[in-house]
Amino acid sequence: MADTRTITVHPDKVSETLEAAFPAADAQRVASLGLLAELRQAKAAVYRREAARLRQTHADDDPSVLQAEARAATSVRFAADLRMESTRSQRPQPEPEDEAWILCGHLWDAARAPIVGATIALHKRIDGRDEPVEATTTMKDGYFLLRLAVEATTDEAERLAPVLTDLRREPTSRETEEVRVLRSELLELDALGRAGRLREPDRERLVEGLERYAAIRRIEIPPAAGAVDELRTRIAALEPRATAGELSTDETSELERLRTRLSILRTAATASLYLRVTGRDGEVLLAEETPTAARLGAVTYRDIEIA
Repeated sequence: MADTRTITVHPDKVSETLEAAFPAADAQRVASLGLLAELRQAKAAVYRREAARLRQTHADDDPSVLQAEARAATSVRFAADLRMESTRSQRPQPEPEDEAWILCGHLWDAARAPIVGATIALHKRIDGRDEPVEATTTMKDGYFLLRLAVEATTDEAERLAPVLTDLRREPTSRETEEVRVLRSELLELDALGRAGRLREPDRERLVEGLERYAAIRRIEIPPAAGAVDELRTRIAALEPRATAGELSTDETSELERLRTRLSILRTAATASLYLRVTGRDGEVLLAEETPTAARLGAVTYRDIEIA
């Protein structure tokens, strides 16, 4: 009969062992990627020599010459990709923060080499002006990290004032059906509020509707103080029962509403940010016209390649 033994290992010990192993594994991966890049570069040199040898007896547009050149170019591209991945792997992933959005990544040139000393900046457009709000400089490996913190506010009227201003303004362009229906509903609630006849359930509907309207229209508003923590607490209380399939229909709808509002709050606080990249010499390398997808509590990684 086989001898069997039971070994009990505490979960904390498993976590500790894995945490200790990660740095060595990451270092090994970086070294392996570097070796693969060197091998690909060596292959490219072989293909180039082959192309040069073939040109001695064949025309430049001969298929055999073109094929050797194509293989060399492919190997160079693979080597660049491997070096990029090796460079990325040497940077740890930043930890997310509830009240901030973190944008990090690498800046590369057309040959996929890092661009050093460039300025990565986030801008807002305020009253037609382009205002920088946060900036950093790329490091020797092309790495950059921007942390944009957004302070919550307790003044709800001030927080929602820009949204109400936009809501009450006559539309200047064709609206989507979603915006049109939402605007109509919110204007009715707003009229009740100005007449002093808005009851508490309707007030909550108005606030959530204005937050949703802000997210759709990309109107930036800070989160209400404590709102994110409150929503996370309420969601955490419902999620275990949702996983077990124990929620009623009303509770399922409530959980979906809470998740949607949390997402909107985190998105609306950073709704009008634009990315701009400037070289060491002051030349604008990139000026995006589309707002950056930013979200409080998130870490966004971007590879930016300048052609």
